[in-house]
Amino acid sequence: MFLQLGNSFAFGSYQTINELLFKKTSYLNYGSIILFVANILLSFVYINSITVVLLAIALFLIINIIGWVSVIRIHQKFISSYFFYFILYLCALEIAPLIILGSFLK
Repeated sequence: MFLQLGNSFAFGSYQTINELLFKKTSYLNYGSIILFVANILLSFVYINSITVVLLAIALFLIINIIGWVSVIRIHQKFISSYFFYFILYLCALEIAPLIILGSFLK
């Protein structure tokens, strides 16, 4: 988050990126609540239930997809005017950490 805020300060779009980070964090928190409830259910109620796992993953993905679609729809003018920076943002700060984390987990 600090890298994203620093990047927005450098490019003069602090207010927009700050709002985007707030919405992204909100949707990630909603998804983490779903995963927390699934962990509680898997630990105490439905031990080793594949249905709970698949349902939790599906709900988590749906919440994040809805979040990204709504953020992109709201900031469509900003993204279209800075399309190159948006692609750079996605590659460097959203996709790269997942790839790095995946390589460490192998």
